[in-house]
Amino acid sequence: MKKMLIILRHELLTTISRRSFLIFGVLLPIAVMLGLAFFGRMTSAAAEEEGNPPQGESLQTEGFVDHSGLVRSLPGDLPDGVLVRYATEAEAREALESGAISSYYVIPSDILSSGDFTYIRADYSPFASSSQDWTMFWTLMFNLMDGNMEAARRAWNPMNLEVTDLSAEQSLEGACTRPGPYCESNPVLRMLPLFVTVIFFAILMNGAGILMRSVSKEKQNRVMEVLLLSASPHQLLLGKIIGLGLAALLAAASWIISGYLVLGVGGSTLNIPAGFAIPSSVIFWAIAFFVLGYAVYASLMAGAGALVPNLKEISAATWVVASPLFLGYFLAIIAIEAPHGPLATAISLFPLTAPVGMVMRLTIGGVPGWQLALSASLLGLTAVLAVWLSARLFRVQELLSGQPFTPKRYFAALLGRE
Repeated sequence: MKKMLIILRHELLTTISRRSFLIFGVLLPIAVMLGLAFFGRMTSAAAEEEGNPPQGESLQTEGFVDHSGLVRSLPGDLPDGVLVRYATEAEAREALESGAISSYYVIPSDILSSGDFTYIRADYSPFASSSQDWTMFWTLMFNLMDGNMEAARRAWNPMNLEVTDLSAEQSLEGACTRPGPYCESNPVLRMLPLFVTVIFFAILMNGAGILMRSVSKEKQNRVMEVLLLSASPHQLLLGKIIGLGLAALLAAASWIISGYLVLGVGGSTLNIPAGFAIPSSVIFWAIAFFVLGYAVYASLMAGAGALVPNLKEISAATWVVASPLFLGYFLAIIAIEAPHGPLATAISLFPLTAPVGMVMRLTIGGVPGWQLALSASLLGLTAVLAVWLSARLFRVQELLSGQPFTPKRYFAALLGRE
């Protein structure tokens, strides 16, 4: 036990002091969450601008010439002097040249049939802002509604859409009380399950991959020979799995904390609805699936690392061992629009794809309790089996062998047929 703890401590301290861990586990979560907050801010501002005529911004004085007779009056909510009527284009051009107005519109007589009008400004540039043209759009809308302000506002924003899902597995009390495809009004919450799935997959693969590279590197530079003089192969295996697992769990915790800070403290910035909340049970189950999933893939990759004679063969071994997880990751992304359909349910119950499939569904919510229990039980049994099988490969003859890695040899050794 003491030797295993020494190995555990060494692997943990070595991993968390690496530059790659500090970047991925500390700096990247902060950067991504700040970027998410900025995206939410921009999205919220764009949605507000689409929903209602902008108000309160600094406006320049513009003119217009109406050949159609459509504009009989200006909306009462426009500031005085923002739009100035001119009888002829010559008058408008003279005002533009004198600096009395910054630009002017020419409304043709066939505006109702063509929908076209001309916008003229002296300092036109492809990069110049045209955000003030809403004043003319609003004026035309107001006059098309015969000066009825409420009717014009309704035409500008014809409906407030609220989607309510009545399927049996959903317990949502309103749109965007939970993230996922049912949240139509907030892109950040809609994309949150995808974001969580990607991060979860990356942390899981990174932690298991570090373990494989560590074993293979120590085997190649012959450090493994020294370690085997003072510790048994089983002590090496458990010490490395637990030590690197704790480091991976720290990285996961960093992402979780960053996410909670942004969703909680930055709720107003991201336009998070007041009823939105991620239950603590989701965090508990996500950590449970992370630990069990890591135990499965770290064990299998450690076993593969015991057979890899040099770092050049790491990529091939990684694809062989992690192919089920890669498949589960891509299927989870495909199934994210139907999180409780047959495909999503299948990948969340199958042990080798459950670590990513179930976490995606947990983030969205509505997973039946029996499915959680069944999936966790199957994954736990698989983790025990993976550790036991990988221990077969952590033998002195395998750790010191220089034979090349092949999928056939890996599975044969894993099943005790070599």
